[in-house]
Amino acid sequence: MDAQPKWRKLVSTSLFALLAMANVADRFCLSGILPQVQPYYSINDSEAGLLQTGFILAYVFFSLVATFTGDRFNRKVILLVANGAWTVLMVASSFVPANMFWLFLLLRSISACGNAISFGIAVPMIGDLWQNDSKSRGYALMTFYWSLSVGSSAGILLASVISQYVGWQWVLRLWPIISIILLLLILIFVQESRTVDASRLTLRDIWEDLKIVFQVKSFVLTIVGQALNDMVIVSQVWWKTLLVEEAMEFQANTTADQVFHGQSFDVIQTSLGIIVALCGVFGSLTAMWIGQSWKDGRHIFSRVRSPLAFPLVASIGSLIAVPTMVLMPYSITIDIWLVYFLNGFDQFMPDGNNVIAAEIVMEVIPPSRRATATSILYVIAYLIGDCPGPYIVGAISDALRGGSDDPRVRFYSLTHALFVTSSLFLPCSILFALVAYFLKKERIAPNDESNRLQLYEDRLETDDA
Repeated sequence: MDAQPKWRKLVSTSLFALLAMANVADRFCLSGILPQVQPYYSINDSEAGLLQTGFILAYVFFSLVATFTGDRFNRKVILLVANGAWTVLMVASSFVPANMFWLFLLLRSISACGNAISFGIAVPMIGDLWQNDSKSRGYALMTFYWSLSVGSSAGILLASVISQYVGWQWVLRLWPIISIILLLLILIFVQESRTVDASRLTLRDIWEDLKIVFQVKSFVLTIVGQALNDMVIVSQVWWKTLLVEEAMEFQANTTADQVFHGQSFDVIQTSLGIIVALCGVFGSLTAMWIGQSWKDGRHIFSRVRSPLAFPLVASIGSLIAVPTMVLMPYSITIDIWLVYFLNGFDQFMPDGNNVIAAEIVMEVIPPSRRATATSILYVIAYLIGDCPGPYIVGAISDALRGGSDDPRVRFYSLTHALFVTSSLFLPCSILFALVAYFLKKERIAPNDESNRLQLYEDRLETDDA
């Protein structure tokens, strides 16, 4: 692996994070303009949930592409090509007429190529850049994963604001423009940090890689825990705009002044976006600081040093968030200040689970298999987490509503539906606790990749025999 100057590592990490933020912002901007998109295409809640579900299904396919190519070909080229295609698809989707929702759904789904490749390729590239400095690697990954909280909040916030002044279609043209600038900077400043390995190109080689990473129990449990974490957070984010709008509508003639304190929908959307983004950033920073300090035995953890710190932090954070995440949708009928607090609190610790999951991958998966492992992590986590979450909530909401157009019925049907996904933080906490149990034996020591790979290969030969 070629050594790179620290300034180039920092620039590369920052560019990866900004590109991922643009990917995530574009993905979630639909949530901010959902009240305009639904009447434009004449779609119900279930069909609106399909926009997220279709995106994730396409994400799975492109993540599998990243699985095959990321450990074998030039990752920088793959990143540039995929995100160039994403830019074109996003602009094209903004011109789809009202009678062609199927085409809008198709283009939005295929655009997952940018998001899938960014996360499947950039994460192992960052891991390789900081391979010999685990502490810096942790904070570099944390910076990258800020893109989730900042990107989702920025996407929803800017979409809500921009759509008030221009057509909602212009929202879909914003992030591709920004991405073009970022792609040019990546082309100039980012260097591939490892030698391309094109020796493992057969289907048998790919199958062997998959069997190797799935031998790691802590990795498998991390996938499922991350999936539940994503289902809770994505479902809340996806439906939050519509939930607030319906709450204000059904309370307009009763207690709206007391509950919302005279704040407009735009003010509430802006405030929620800023709160969620800031709490996501500081939550990730706090989770990383606690995990790193606990792992190294520094500060208040000087007497309780533990190599299992990261999954334990994820487990504790998820457990703490269970009651507040369940209460959050109902709080919209109580007081807007309570809504602000609960939204911030619910993002604070769970948002750190994303970077913790990536750090676990770096600790238990050999570098030559990390692109495969990272892609698998996101494929399965998105497939059983992000993908069904919004659709399940929308389907339950439609079933509870029973075709009623009463604002009160619409609000409570969606609120009750969100309870189903919100309660999943409890099993998420249990799964990360199990990760900690297996992590002690499965951690890879520095410069021990070859020995660990040989161990896994010997196991495979034993199993085949």
